Amino acid sequence: MYNQLRWKERADKFRPPEIYSKSISTLCVISFIVSIGIFCYTLAGIEGKIGWSGKETYTISEALEEGNKAGFVTFASIAFILLLLLICVREGRYLPFRMSLLVFSFGLLLSLPWVTVGKNKTVHYTLASFIFVSIFIFIVLNYYLLWKQFKSEKINLIIFSILVTFFTISMVVFASLGGDTGTDIFAIFEILFTLSFLLCIIILGWY
Repeated sequence: MYNQLRWKERADKFRPPEIYSKSISTLCVISFIVSIGIFCYTLAGIEGKIGWSGKETYTISEALEEGNKAGFVTFASIAFILLLLLICVREGRYLPFRMSLLVFSFGLLLSLPWVTVGKNKTVHYTLASFIFVSIFIFIVLNYYLLWKQFKSEKINLIIFSILVTFFTISMVVFASLGGDTGTDIFAIFEILFTLSFLLCIIILGWY
């Protein structure tokens, strides 16, 4: 009975970060950046499908639609597997629930390059909404558990500083691009949300 209680106490807490967890989180973030940043945004921009010479939009949805789908699926899958591995390595409370959120959101994410706004706007926005909500719950839950365990203001300062920096840079970039204001604002929100997700992965692996 005592050993069971000790095991439960350990399982409810995040395990200390090690070189293994730091390496996994770093590779995970790199894979996500490659999947969306390189195979979607960069390739679609080079081919003139989005951006200055194509559609005047920088939303993730358009980048997924116009980018290289095979490259996106490959590296997004690698990132997803690494993220699940990272969660198993660090453990912590609500482990099955946090993993379920990721499996659910990742399954929907893989459908977005084909279920596009042009083909079915209602279905696309519905799937995207479920993804946002699932990832948001995942981020908030992880930060809450980290804060509850360590009770440190350092992590709050790091998160706030990085998000403010991302927001400032994004506002400057999109303000110089012109285009539809509403679309630009939504694109900023998507990118900031994605960056906050990547930041959560880094903190989960390193903190």
